[in-house]
Amino acid sequence: MKKDSPDVYVKDPYVINVRNCYNDIKERTQQVITSVERKEVALQIIELEFEFFCSQISIQQNLPYREDSKQYEINTNHETFYKWLAFYLTLQKPAIIQSMLTAYSVGKIGPVFNFNNKIEFRVPLFMEFMIFDHETQDYAVQYWINQNNYANDIFAKKSISEIFIDESVKPKIRIAPEVQNYLKLKLTEYLDSNEQKTLLLGVLEGLFLKGNEKVFLNLKANLFCDLIKQLHDDNRLLITSSKKQINEWICNNFLFDKKGIPGLITPSYCSQLLSGREEPSIGRRFEIKDLTVK
Repeated sequence: MKKDSPDVYVKDPYVINVRNCYNDIKERTQQVITSVERKEVALQIIELEFEFFCSQISIQQNLPYREDSKQYEINTNHETFYKWLAFYLTLQKPAIIQSMLTAYSVGKIGPVFNFNNKIEFRVPLFMEFMIFDHETQDYAVQYWINQNNYANDIFAKKSISEIFIDESVKPKIRIAPEVQNYLKLKLTEYLDSNEQKTLLLGVLEGLFLKGNEKVFLNLKANLFCDLIKQLHDDNRLLITSSKKQINEWICNNFLFDKKGIPGLITPSYCSQLLSGREEPSIGRRFEIKDLTVK
């Protein structure tokens, strides 16, 4: 990425140079944040992110400039791509963000559905890591998501009342907004359609689906229930409903992978999982250490 004019950056197609992005954000932080305390926090955030990235790759020394620069280039297949794309977008003029995202979507690596979902759920969340004001950039990203038909397709065919049980009949379970966003981020890759994604959004607000409507998560029930148990047991009041209510919410709303076939779990089995039975190994379980609550 090189500067073309003030506040405009030119990118290589479908690639982000993490080192250049890191340096540009440091420069922007020095220029626009006047508070010494906020500036320290912002610089610390980007410093830690860059150090973590470097720790994940093998850096070779004394390479020619172009080869050295390529060590820091990542594409849409890299696990940290969407985080650095979010950071990168905070540097852009809003007018060019939509064309940039379209270019990335055309040059994506991997399934279209996964790319679309990661743009929708991960990018806005990671943009919030950057402390300086980027409200217009946020709006541009959201506008692009809406224009590209990544949300609410199902609600064009059915009303919400046809899909979810009314709250006066079945009260929501209480899930903190930060946890709702966190679960969207964690669970999206285990869905197999836009319709499923849209159902998940309502379910994560604590609602109950009607009839045969279900969200199929392509993972084992013990992984999901362990994640919910961690969130419920956390002392930050992340999910404050009773385990009995949570049990009913899980059994009503979700299907899980049972030997390659979507299947329900019984309330008694769900209760056992929420109590710690079949706890996943540390390497397989979801960790909530990266969940930040304001």
